[in-house]
Amino acid sequence: MKEEGSNICKVMIFASTDETNVFLYDTIEDTACFADCCFENIEEEKNIAKSLELTIRIGVI
Repeated sequence: MKEEGSNICKVMIFASTDETNVFLYDTIEDTACFADCCFENIEEEKNIAKSLELTIRIGVI
């Protein structure tokens, strides 16, 4: 999901009953994401993040 040379400043995770979407931003400003990915569930997303050695914090707004 990460593009070469990009700087991830913000990650938004949206989980619905059907799927989990991850949006990557290269700024903290209110703007469009530069990359996104869809997973069948949050566990699939966590497993992929773990395999990429990323730490994901899940919060509820």
